[in-house]
Amino acid sequence: MGYRENNSVQFGNSCEVETLAIKYHTQGKRLHHVLLILVTTIIALSLSCRPDNNKQPGNVKTDSEITEIKKDAYISGSIGTLELIAPLTNKPMLIKVEWRKYEDEKAGPITDTKYLVFYDPLEKTVVKEIKLGANKGFTQTTMLRTFSNHRTYLISAQEIYELDTEALEVKMVNKEMFAGITQAQNGLESLKFTEDGDGLELVTSEEETIYYFPIINKTYTAEKYEKASHGFNTLLPGAKNVTYHHFTQDKNEYSGYKLQLLKIKYLDNGAGPKTFQKFFLWTKSYVTGQGYVICMVIPDLKEYRRITSFKDLTPGRNYYKPMVVYEDGEVLLIRFKANATDDAPYKLQRLNINTGEVIWTAALAHGENIKKLYRYKNGYYAFTDNGIDLFDLDGTSIDHFKNQ
Repeated sequence: MGYRENNSVQFGNSCEVETLAIKYHTQGKRLHHVLLILVTTIIALSLSCRPDNNKQPGNVKTDSEITEIKKDAYISGSIGTLELIAPLTNKPMLIKVEWRKYEDEKAGPITDTKYLVFYDPLEKTVVKEIKLGANKGFTQTTMLRTFSNHRTYLISAQEIYELDTEALEVKMVNKEMFAGITQAQNGLESLKFTEDGDGLELVTSEEETIYYFPIINKTYTAEKYEKASHGFNTLLPGAKNVTYHHFTQDKNEYSGYKLQLLKIKYLDNGAGPKTFQKFFLWTKSYVTGQGYVICMVIPDLKEYRRITSFKDLTPGRNYYKPMVVYEDGEVLLIRFKANATDDAPYKLQRLNINTGEVIWTAALAHGENIKKLYRYKNGYYAFTDNGIDLFDLDGTSIDHFKNQ
C-alpha cells in the first residue's frame, strides 16, 4: 500500500481567523443578515487557506520524496535476489526485490511498498531503485533470463517484465507479448521460462498449457512442443553445430567408471524449441545387432537430443563434486573439490577448450562454492554462496566481497 495524501484542509499562521464581535439582536431579519455574513466570511477564509501543493511541497509528501527517507526510517525484507552483468560497465550487479515499511511521524506507517533495487556489490552502493507501485507481481519465484536476441526478461507469478539493462528500467509487457495468443486474453494461471532456450510456458485460466517462442512468434501445444524440441527432422532452417561441456553423474551402477568431462556437439535449434541433455550416466542398454552394451549415451538418445558426437575431454583424471561454471567457445572453467572429504575446499580451474589441458588452477579464497561465474574484459566474477570472488584472467584472486 503506497503513501496516502492528507486531503484535509490545513490552516497556517497567515490564515488565522480573527474574532468577530457580533452583537446579539433579537430582531429576526437583522440576526439572519448577520449570520449570513458570518457564514460567507468563514467559507471565503476556508477556501483561501487550502494548501497550495505547488507552492508548498512540504505540506504533503510525494512518492519521490518518500524514497528519500533515510535508511533507518524503514524496515525491509528480501523477496528475491538475481545476478546480472551490467552491459555498460561490464560489472556484476545484484537485483534485489524487497518489500518496505516506511515510518513517518505525521502520516504513520506506510506498508507493503515493493522496490526493485540495483546494487553494485563491488562499490557497495545502490545504483538505482525502482518503486514497483502497481507492479505487485514480484515474488520469491522471480526469474531472469536474457534471450538470444539480447533482450532480458523478468518473470514473477503471472507477469512478465522487460528489463532495460542499460537504463535499468522495467516494463510489464504481458499485453504486448501475448497479444496474438487468444487463449491468454482471459489471464494466466502461471507463467515461466521453458527449461532451455528462448521460450515461455503459459498455463491459461482454462488450465491449457501453451509454449510460446516470441523471437520466432510461434506457439505450440504440449504435444507439439515435445516433438519440436527433439530429433533432427524437426529442426528449424538455419540450425547450427554447437559445442558444450558437461560432467557425467557420480551416482551410477558402474562405480568403477570415473567421472568424465564430456565434450558434446549437437545441432542447435536457434530461437526455437530445444532441450539440452544434462544427465550423462554409464548404463547398460540394449543395442540392435549388438545386444546389451555399457554405454554413456544410448544411440536412440543421441538423435532425440540432437547430439552429433561426444568424447571424454580429460581421460584418466579424478574429479570430486565437479561442475562446469563457465564456457564461451574460447574459455572453459570448471570448479571441483580438492579431495573427496566433505569439508574439502573448492577450486577453480581453466582448461584448454580443445585439448582439456590444465591452463591454471586457483584455490577459492575461502573455499566457497561457486554458483555462477561471468567473464569480463580483465577477468572473472564468481558469485559464491557468501559473496563475490574476483579473479584476473590468469586465475589470480584479486578480491573477495562478502554478502551484505
